[in-house]
Amino acid sequence: MLYAIWCDAPDEIIQLLTNSQKSAFPDHILNWDVMIETLCRSGASVETVKRLFDTHHTSFPEQSVNLQKAARGLTMRFLV
Repeated sequence: MLYAIWCDAPDEIIQLLTNSQKSAFPDHILNWDVMIETLCRSGASVETVKRLFDTHHTSFPEQSVNLQKAARGLTMRFLV
């Protein structure tokens, strides 16, 4: 899912991957902190990081994100 978002895959692909993830591995918790950090360290666009956050919010709201860590990563992204 990270790479699909990173490569700006169509929304239908993201939805397919999301549904497949939830169906095949219903108890698996994705590491959102690492995904956000990966995008920030790679210099991904703000829109890409936002899309990852949106995917989390709409499809995996029960899974946690360390917002302090995300904010640090985004701050470093914009300072570099």
